[in-house]
Amino acid sequence: MLVLDSYCGISCKILNLNTGTEIRQYGREIARHFINNWSPIMIGGGVYAYTMLGIDYNEDTGEARYLILDPHYTGSDNIKTVIDKGWCGWKTSALFKADHFYNLCMPLRPG
Repeated sequence: MLVLDSYCGISCKILNLNTGTEIRQYGREIARHFINNWSPIMIGGGVYAYTMLGIDYNEDTGEARYLILDPHYTGSDNIKTVIDKGWCGWKTSALFKADHFYNLCMPLRPG
């Protein structure tokens, strides 16, 4: 966040989750972020780091699936491998472990 703000002039909102299960409470807010800011969400915390590229949020049920890119992939630029091996794909809230914390860095569009 400091680098984005200091070097790029991009402000961010930080969403702190004490446990992974809290992600379910923020589906609407995350969906609004993508609608209003069009920027990926960087996720870090007690386990691993991910990049959230999108959300499939159901307004009626509150259920959500998250389009997750794993930034640790180091193979060839083969989209089939990236998708087939799960480096990028739709994930449920089960990805976020109940016994770990997460910080979501949500870059804000200038204006």
